[in-house]
Amino acid sequence: MRCYSLSIVRCAVVVLMFGSIPALAQQSDGIPTMKTDDVLTHGAPPSSSSAAGGDAEALCRDARARRDAYFEIWKSQFLKRNRMDRAHFDSHVVVRKYDVECGWVSGLSFRVEYTVKFDWAAIEAHDQIVIVLYESESAYRHLPIKRDHLFDESEVALAIDKSVFFSGISLVKPAAKLAFPNHAAALEAFRTKAGTRDLDNVRLAFYVPGNVPRIDGYPYMLGRGIVDAGKNLCVEGHVNLVTGEIVTWNNACIVH
Repeated sequence: MRCYSLSIVRCAVVVLMFGSIPALAQQSDGIPTMKTDDVLTHGAPPSSSSAAGGDAEALCRDARARRDAYFEIWKSQFLKRNRMDRAHFDSHVVVRKYDVECGWVSGLSFRVEYTVKFDWAAIEAHDQIVIVLYESESAYRHLPIKRDHLFDESEVALAIDKSVFFSGISLVKPAAKLAFPNHAAALEAFRTKAGTRDLDNVRLAFYVPGNVPRIDGYPYMLGRGIVDAGKNLCVEGHVNLVTGEIVTWNNACIVH
C-alpha cells in the first residue's frame, strides 16, 4: 500500500473503506471530465439472478467472472480520459495485474496495476474503481446508483466522475520525447539545481507532494538531500522529465 504524502488520518480513512489506496486521478483544465453520455459500453457486465438480494459472495463471484470485461471498461475509460490512442497505449503501457477486490465492507472495487513507459523512464501507477455498492452503504444516496448490482460502463464512468469512494483514472500525458537523454543526465541536472550531490530517496513518480494538482500527467524525478548538516539545512525538489523544469526548496533536515 502506498500512501505517498497523504496525511496519516486521511490514509487511515481510505484504508478502512477500501483496504488499499486507489489512485487519486486529477483532471487538468486541458482534459475535461468525461460525461456518462459520452460512453460506449462494452457489453457491460450485468447482474445475474444469483447475485440478487445483496448476496455479497455471489456478487463477488459474478464480478470476478467478468474481470476481463471490467478490464476493457477500465481501458476504454483510460484512453478516453487521457485522449490516448490504442497504438500509443499498447507501446507505452504495461499492465502488471488486475482483479476484483471483495474484502471491502461497502461494496466491490476493481483495481489495475500498470507501468507507463516514457523512453528510458518507467512510472508505476494503479487505478481503483467502485463497481458495486451494497444496499447497506448509506453514502452517495444522492446519486442515481443502483445497489447490489454490477456496474456497466456508464455507471463506472459516473463513479469516476463523482469520485465515489475515490474512484479514479490516473492522468497520463502522452509524451513523444523526454528533456533528458537518460537517468544520469536528469539526476546530474537535479543535483546542480539542488546545490548538492548528496541526494537520496531519488525516485520516479507521477505523484508530486506539494504540487497542485498532485498528479498532472507528467513523469517526475523526486528526491531530497543534505546541503549543510551542521546548519540543519536540507533541500527537496522534483524534475519534470518532459518539460525539463526543476523545482527545489530548502528546509530543515531535522525538526526539533
